[in-house]
Amino acid sequence: MTYLGYAMVAVLLFARLPIRTAIVTTYVGGWLVLPVGSYAAYRSGFTIELIGTMLPAPAMLLNKTWVVAIVPLVLATIRAPRAWLAWRPEPIDLPVLIFCLWPLPAGIAAAAPSPAPIVACAYLMAVWAAPWLLARIYLDDAAGRIALAKALTIGALAIAPFALAEGIAGPFLYPLVYGPHPYIADGVDRYIGFRPLLMFEDGNQYGIFVALAALCAIALWRQGGSRVQAVHAVIVTGLAILSQSAGAILLMLAGAFVLLAPVRTRDLRRVAIAVAALCVIVAPLYVSGALPIERLVRHTAPGQKLLAVVRATGRGSIAWRVSQDQKVAGLIRQHPVVGTSRWDWWRPSQTRPWNLALLIIGQFGVIAFGLAAWILGYGSIRLLARRDRYGIVEQGLALVAILAALDALLNAFVFVPALLAAGAIASGRQPLTTERRDPQRAR
Repeated sequence: MTYLGYAMVAVLLFARLPIRTAIVTTYVGGWLVLPVGSYAAYRSGFTIELIGTMLPAPAMLLNKTWVVAIVPLVLATIRAPRAWLAWRPEPIDLPVLIFCLWPLPAGIAAAAPSPAPIVACAYLMAVWAAPWLLARIYLDDAAGRIALAKALTIGALAIAPFALAEGIAGPFLYPLVYGPHPYIADGVDRYIGFRPLLMFEDGNQYGIFVALAALCAIALWRQGGSRVQAVHAVIVTGLAILSQSAGAILLMLAGAFVLLAPVRTRDLRRVAIAVAALCVIVAPLYVSGALPIERLVRHTAPGQKLLAVVRATGRGSIAWRVSQDQKVAGLIRQHPVVGTSRWDWWRPSQTRPWNLALLIIGQFGVIAFGLAAWILGYGSIRLLARRDRYGIVEQGLALVAILAALDALLNAFVFVPALLAAGAIASGRQPLTTERRDPQRAR
């Protein structure tokens, strides 16, 4: 009923607002205020049964992640259907289609896929392809990108009073409005006060949202230069710091450095190549279990010292997540290419990995993971490699997509609007060129 009410409000917004404003308001607003899904079966609290809404799982097929994408896409199509005729699919769109259809061939090799391959395909289409299309068709120009950056910034400002209240009193809003939340106590205690939860899947998701919204605010300020934009950037950056999510804050600082520091394009390209090469080398070792991380940490003197330092800083959750990943490495090695086509492939280990990357590999294999990484990373890296040709907002959205992908290496509850950001800058077209292609989108 809540989702139906949201759809009715969205109809009113599309009837009264310019189409780009209606799209980003409906999407970002819905993502911030709607309930995640039905948590009735998980009233007892923390559970490994919830893998996050980016992948299909039978218990949470109905959730806000795809509702907030499908509703504006349908309404935008009704409002401005000619934009679909003006859109020309490009090679960069192909990985999205392959990724969403991948459960079909992967399911053939699986003994007992769950959910069914056709259901998994439909789910991925709604969660991954719908926001991508929404951005590619309606936000793929300077005005659309600015509208998205503003929506993320304003969204963070809108939730600021509630976030501050939960930072003092602890999470209370979700159970007050929608009922029990299984992860309400997950990592809630911080150095000072509490980390807010609000209407997110997990406190980590709140942390990465305000961190990447701060990047958008900084980009808008750099481009516009007004005092109001500067104040917005300061407030949202302050929210990110107050969240005390260490990983998200580090990603925000790295992105802010790229935006604000006089980094040459050539140097940035070299760093990107080095990071990509490191990931290509380390990732297979990490996934395969060939690198005995847990044994090195727990049974060597340097490892013990490192673990003690991590625990002293209160960031023991990172070590815990790595330990959970290592426990499922053997299961991944059994079906590395196409996965198991089961959402609960990790069950024999009595735990699950705590990051989206391994969840994708375990369910659909390394090919699907490569496609997902390409979706979020390729267009963004290509844009930043030629950053001198683009505005600061385009660079900010590219960083949002890349940093969200990096966050997914540690978290399953990720920054969902990254798909909109990746789609909006995917074509690599110069700012304002698509304004001439379909004026209907501006109305």
